[in-house]
Amino acid sequence: MEPATPPRIDGRIFLILSALLIALAGAGTGGMLILKPATAHTARQADRAVTGVATYIPLPAMSVSFNDGMRQRDLQLRLVLEMDPGVQAKLVEPLIPRIADAVSVRMQEFEAAELRGSDGPLFIKDAVRYTAGKVLRPLPVRQVLIQDMLMR
Repeated sequence: MEPATPPRIDGRIFLILSALLIALAGAGTGGMLILKPATAHTARQADRAVTGVATYIPLPAMSVSFNDGMRQRDLQLRLVLEMDPGVQAKLVEPLIPRIADAVSVRMQEFEAAELRGSDGPLFIKDAVRYTAGKVLRPLPVRQVLIQDMLMR
């Protein structure tokens, strides 16, 4: 008995698989060139061209007290709302007391432990942005800026 020889791969199959691999690589490269993503630099330039200078609206200074079980904590905040450039400050100024009131009520729901560390300012910004967005419903709040934050 002769030893069994392994089956031989036909040259046509090798050519077909190679051509298929090259075609897929070409399609991927072509798709990438056609659908190339914009860089951050071009997106930032387009954003500036459309929007212009933002409108900044300061909120009154707020002081919130927390009780963490062992002692009393006080949080003092000064916040600024960044609005889209199309929003005029005189439209928002009458609503500032309502925004400050809603933010103070929302802050009472927090615990002092939630505001510790680097996530504390982000937590506050998200809460203020959500609350101010509800009060100013048709007007978009672009960002919340923290001028001063002190927890004692």
